[in-house]
Amino acid sequence: MRSISYLLFFVFFAMPMFAQAPKWANYINDNRIYCMALEGDYLWVGSQAGLTKINRTTGEKQSFLPSNSGLRGFGVSSIYIAPDGVKWIGGGSGGLMRFDGTNWQQFNYINTGDTLIQISKIKAAPNGDLWLYSTVNSYCGGCSKLIKFDGNAFTRMDEIFGQTDPISGVGSVKDFDIAPNGDVWVVTTFDGVKRFDGAAVVETYPLSDFGLTNFEYLEKLVIGQDGKPLLVTSKSNTSKILKLSGDQWGVWPIDGIDSTQGVIRNIFTDASNNLWLFSQVTSNGVPDLYYKFDGVDWQTWSSADLPNVPASHPNSEPHLIYVDTEGHWWFNHYTLGGIHAPKLFEFDGVNWSGYDNEIFPLGSSYIEDVGFDCENNIWFGGNPLTRFDGSNWTDINPANNSSVQVYSITTDTIDCNLWITFNDGSSSNIGFTKYDGTIFTNYSTPNGSDVFKVLIGTNGAIWVASSYDGLGHFDGNNWTWFDQNNSPLAKYIIDIALDQEDRLWATSHNKGVSVYENGTWTTYNSTNSPVQDIAPWLYVDQSDNIWVWNGGSPLKFDGVNWTPFPVNAGNGYDWIYSMAQDLDGNLWFCSYYAVYEYDGIDLITYKIENSNIGANLAFKIKVDAYNNKWFIHGVGVSVFNEDGITNLPINPPTSSLPTEEPTVCTAMRIYPNPSNGSFWVETTGEGAWTATVSDLFGRQLRSIKSS
Repeated sequence: MRSISYLLFFVFFAMPMFAQAPKWANYINDNRIYCMALEGDYLWVGSQAGLTKINRTTGEKQSFLPSNSGLRGFGVSSIYIAPDGVKWIGGGSGGLMRFDGTNWQQFNYINTGDTLIQISKIKAAPNGDLWLYSTVNSYCGGCSKLIKFDGNAFTRMDEIFGQTDPISGVGSVKDFDIAPNGDVWVVTTFDGVKRFDGAAVVETYPLSDFGLTNFEYLEKLVIGQDGKPLLVTSKSNTSKILKLSGDQWGVWPIDGIDSTQGVIRNIFTDASNNLWLFSQVTSNGVPDLYYKFDGVDWQTWSSADLPNVPASHPNSEPHLIYVDTEGHWWFNHYTLGGIHAPKLFEFDGVNWSGYDNEIFPLGSSYIEDVGFDCENNIWFGGNPLTRFDGSNWTDINPANNSSVQVYSITTDTIDCNLWITFNDGSSSNIGFTKYDGTIFTNYSTPNGSDVFKVLIGTNGAIWVASSYDGLGHFDGNNWTWFDQNNSPLAKYIIDIALDQEDRLWATSHNKGVSVYENGTWTTYNSTNSPVQDIAPWLYVDQSDNIWVWNGGSPLKFDGVNWTPFPVNAGNGYDWIYSMAQDLDGNLWFCSYYAVYEYDGIDLITYKIENSNIGANLAFKIKVDAYNNKWFIHGVGVSVFNEDGITNLPINPPTSSLPTEEPTVCTAMRIYPNPSNGSFWVETTGEGAWTATVSDLFGRQLRSIKSS
């Protein structure tokens, strides 16, 4: 028996104990590639999902997600490999990260108190400072910030170049680049172009200097071959390049033409100081264009000129994103989903090499819901659906249409049917489908409206919430539809729920919340309750309380009283998207800025900054039979189980990271429990053991090993 003493925290253990059972998993599609970097034989790929390291010689790859590495948040927007080999990773939502090949370091906050979220560009100055183009404080795509990091402190720089528009919230900086002498050139939304010499803004060119026509805008800035800035403009489906000559800006013809056919999506110089452009043409049947300027002459190619283009991506053209030191071209095949094939290609002028960065074979880039059928299959609701049976991933399209938008997935626990609602994107107006394990049976509403949710009562009755056909009820023989003509409901049904008495609760547009029982409706709205006229969601907990949210705190109704629940206590996070209750009775709420757990005593917050969740924003929460909590973020899914996830793959199938299987320890006793600062660990047998001590937020404080 051995005594181990720690101070200032309490320790709670439960039996049986599991060794190293992972608590988090992340699932996200990687169709969208945002960035890449080369390091010898290794290719680093940043995608919507995360980070992938690929050996270009062997094809072996290693995938990094929040659940299996120090990466934070879904997505990698930028990668910079420093001369010392350190990788600086710009997260899609997780801030700035430093990875030396073994250890990770996260930077979530800057010294002004702002939160680092999305970092879409990282550039190194000659003195080693990193300049970051970031979105902070919100998920507003236009609220940009320019930040300098000197290795010790972060400094907000964007305010030097102009102020954020107080009405639209649009930030001042649109793009930047750093000249070889260290000057930082910045293009802004309202104040033109400015040059910063390291101490102050020393040159300013207002928007009037550029001769922009109506609806023509400055979009990109890059330092050209002569060390001077080039500007890219856009208007409709065309772009121009503006060049600085002396103190005047003028149009620089591209291969003799002032405007490109298509919008310049990428502009860069290669290691040989050639300038490259990629112009994306949106006109049907017109190929994309690639340009090269070697300092004297222009060359132009179209995507139709490329030989032997891989045919694995229908209706997709290769986007030029990089030219390496060997002169090889690198392309990204952008896809919308459902294609499990390499999306990043290297072209040496004759041959193509595809690199598969797929992390998990999800078919859709956007997940609306997750469902679980009676055979323990997991269904990811996107375009298309993906079913995971524990070993195999299968894409399924219930409407046989290429444009399905799934709204919800519900399991019928009586007959074990799966009910899926969706917009099928066609004139057939299929609103929902029933899957019996073999076939799909499609249904439509009377006027072909979308269906948001299907519920099955204990008596087998079907309830349907539609977008403009009202509330549907099918008793096994006949359909009845409720709207403003025969009920207190509107024809737009927002959400529905069934309580333990099989009463149907519904919230509809501007009509509050209504309950239907034995042919009678009762309505709660602003005239007789705290419930407002629009309630985005409903939930029924294990005690048969009805939960409603319509701004501020969620409301709990016990059949008599409405009581606000302060899930947003003191935090100001006033948008709650949904809630659920797990098998232990704990309540979970997802919001714009965090996921909250209420364990009966404390309100616990889960964010990127303190957990392996993929995104702070979560729209839905589902709880499966293993007590795994599924957080649906839209761009992906996070799974959490405080007792360890035992039924799901944690690492991607092709990852070289080891997956540790949970193993049960020998009998173990901890006393006193709870601890007063020290505790005894007593085990039977002679086997070695490892235990971890975590606080209530899931953060590991200590790792204890026997001798």
